[in-house]
Amino acid sequence: MSRYLEILAVQRPFQFDVDANKRVMFSANYQALAAAPVADWEREVYKLINTAGLGTLGTDTFISAAETLPVGDGPYVQILDSGGRATDETHGAARYERLSVEIVVTAKDYLAGRTRALAIWRVLDGQRNITVAA
Repeated sequence: MSRYLEILAVQRPFQFDVDANKRVMFSANYQALAAAPVADWEREVYKLINTAGLGTLGTDTFISAAETLPVGDGPYVQILDSGGRATDETHGAARYERLSVEIVVTAKDYLAGRTRALAIWRVLDGQRNITVAA
């Protein structure tokens, strides 16, 4: 369980590519500030997406680029840890992790992909002072 001071989108989702199955791909990057330690950042992001009804792990939502997306039309969601920045430390010895994640939505239908990417963006962007358990 982690306490997030904020989760913010770096940008609005945008189309950046088409995959080998000619499905459109949308991407958006998010940054977070959380009380250290954060044990499972990607699964906690998934929990927020799942709670909003926007994905089911192993069916249409996958963590890591190592997961192979199904051959179908989608939309499919990938949650990719993108490293973040150095940890912040306060004078009182509290530590805060600066995390980042990329969300890629892949779909055969442009509108379906964009709709899912925007829905996730609206769920994640601007989250403040929340506690999430994977």
